[in-house]
Amino acid sequence: MIPPTPVEVRSFLMQKGKVRKGKRDLAFIPIEDWSSPLRGQIYIEGSMELTIGGKPLLTRDMWDDIDFMWGLLVNTLEELAAQGSSTLRLSGMRLVLKRVRQDTLSVAVETPIRGGRTAAGVEERNFYAHMISAGEHFFRRLEDLQADGGFQQDLRRLEALRARVLN
Repeated sequence: MIPPTPVEVRSFLMQKGKVRKGKRDLAFIPIEDWSSPLRGQIYIEGSMELTIGGKPLLTRDMWDDIDFMWGLLVNTLEELAAQGSSTLRLSGMRLVLKRVRQDTLSVAVETPIRGGRTAAGVEERNFYAHMISAGEHFFRRLEDLQADGGFQQDLRRLEALRARVLN
C-alpha cells in the first residue's frame, strides 16, 4: 500500500511590531502559541501555510483577515464536495481545487499578480481529513482566545462536511 501524500496545514496570527525605515515589522505566531485575548478586534490578521507532498502552496506572505479566509475555505471545501471543483479567490491569489480522477485532487495556487502557479496532487480523503481538522483547530482556538464572532456555525459546517466526505 502506498502511503498517503503528506499534507501540512498551519494557521498563524499576525503580530505587528515597530515601524523601521517606513516598513512595519510583522511576525506570524502559530495560533496554538498565541496568548493574548482577541476580544474586540474587528480584523484578525494572519496567514495559513498549506504544504502538500513537501510543496508549499500557501505561505505566510499571503496574509489576510484569517478568520474570513478560513470561512471562505470552508465554503470552497463544501463546493468541492458537491461539485467536484471549486475556486477560492482572495487577495491576489486563487486556490483551485479539482477532482482529476476518482479519489484524487489537484490543488493549485495561482498568484496572477506575481505570475506564479504552484500545484500538487493529493488523495481526496487525505486532503479533506487534514483541512477539516486544521479548520476545527483554528476555530476552537479563536473561541479559546475570546475572539468576537461566534465560530460555532463554522464548526458545525466542518462537522457536517466531515460526516459527508469522511464517513
